[in-house]
Amino acid sequence: MFKKLINKLTKESGPVVPEVNRLTIGRAAIIDELALKLLPQDCVMEFPSDTYAIVAQGKADMGEGVHLHRFYPNDDSVLIQVLGGDGFKTTFVQEITLFNVVECYYPSADSNWDDWKDKIRQTSFQLPEDGPRYERAWFDNSDSPEDPVSFWETVYDDRMVDSGKRIYQTCMLYVRHVGEIDEFLLINMEEPDGGDRCVSILAGMPLSSNQISTS
Repeated sequence: MFKKLINKLTKESGPVVPEVNRLTIGRAAIIDELALKLLPQDCVMEFPSDTYAIVAQGKADMGEGVHLHRFYPNDDSVLIQVLGGDGFKTTFVQEITLFNVVECYYPSADSNWDDWKDKIRQTSFQLPEDGPRYERAWFDNSDSPEDPVSFWETVYDDRMVDSGKRIYQTCMLYVRHVGEIDEFLLINMEEPDGGDRCVSILAGMPLSSNQISTS
């Protein structure tokens, strides 16, 4: 009963997750069709559609007034990530990236998990089976191993209910130049409360605000 009361009060006080660049739970994100058509053929990233219905939304406070917003479509092979303000008091958008999932791994042993942490500290990352190599985009002025970025993300599937799933994220961003574009590679190590650990490899491209709309 107490939880129901909290949820009722939350609904009366407004949404717990914001609209960011018009994106939020219950809306469809529409990617500029031309931006997808112009992707070079040797890109790793693949996007089967230009429209994705958002069914979950994550948020994380990165400090110094910067917030990370992640939008999860019903197609779980795609992620839309926005870096900017909190979406309520500050609404600036610093960057938008569209990712697709290349591969997922589920390390069962702590030693395997630690091996992944060591891999993403390095200055470059190569995809398996002689795939392309990406250079570190974060800490790109350093020639030494660097610790990945870690933060708590809270993911909601209802923007009016203040009960989300907490995930401890550890990640590193890499990049390579393909034709006229930068192709990013995000290595994302997820440790959800009460769930299985997962390492996701995602390839992505930067978008401008006017290359993504909603319906």
